[in-house]
Amino acid sequence: QRAAAKAPVDRPCKIFAGPGSGKTATMCGRVLRLLSTGVDRCDVVVTTFSRAAAHEMRERRLAREMEGCGVWVTTIHGLSYRLLCKFLRVDRLTIMDDAKGAVEAFASRVRVNVAELGPFVRALPLFLRTNRVLQTLEEEATAFAQSACGSNTSKRPLASHFYRDVAPRLSSITVDGLVPLLVRLLIFADTGGKETWWLGAMMATDEARRRAQEVAAEFRSKYYIVDEFQDTSGAQMILLAKLASGSGRITVVGDVDQSIYTFCGADPSIMLRDFDRTFTNSTSFKLETNYRSTPQIVGACQALIS
Repeated sequence: QRAAAKAPVDRPCKIFAGPGSGKTATMCGRVLRLLSTGVDRCDVVVTTFSRAAAHEMRERRLAREMEGCGVWVTTIHGLSYRLLCKFLRVDRLTIMDDAKGAVEAFASRVRVNVAELGPFVRALPLFLRTNRVLQTLEEEATAFAQSACGSNTSKRPLASHFYRDVAPRLSSITVDGLVPLLVRLLIFADTGGKETWWLGAMMATDEARRRAQEVAAEFRSKYYIVDEFQDTSGAQMILLAKLASGSGRITVVGDVDQSIYTFCGADPSIMLRDFDRTFTNSTSFKLETNYRSTPQIVGACQALIS
């Protein structure tokens, strides 16, 4: 725990933390290590999987270790929301729970029954979470059609048309669209380009590029500690890479045996392989002692896992 907490602050760090191994204590120690080297509290971002876990970390754990937390503890979607608000220069945004309005409008335009679009509607959230290679709108539409239709090639033209029409209308207004939008925003800040369909009617392209560069510069200077990394999706990994691959200021913590959200896009292989491919100079630590459970419980669990 101590070695992981005191690892170099400007080098990527990966911590495998089994159950009861002191993960939260190590994360708090990592935060304190950053602050002891002179990092400002406002430049430390801790992300975890849920708002409840973020509240626990901020109010109960970190508050015990320091007078007034001051460290930003949030979720990946909360981070994306904050960046988007910065980009649009607003205090808050209204986020839709689903794409119902956009889907109904599309069905009316192409004169099909909304029920016929059901498979596409169900496939869209997972595609947005797992889509790793954000390309042109046409290429994304083709990939979506293949994913949503499988071997039913006769439905692919409608699925492709559905994506080309609905995705730009969704933009940032749905929860599932937040992370992909921020990835596009950071790519746009770096390279510009003609693919600005995702901007919708937000603003003119030149103004958008300037604001995107401002947001990217601000958030790429921060230090990131990511909890429950085993439940990271492909799009979330790209976002973290776009924010931290240049500086190396990222620590991830997780346990691949505890991944439970693959049904909504989580991919444990991201922790096992992709992180090291993206952050090539990373260091790894393993917290393997379970201080919470008896030897009998640990032995039974290991037998089940193996």
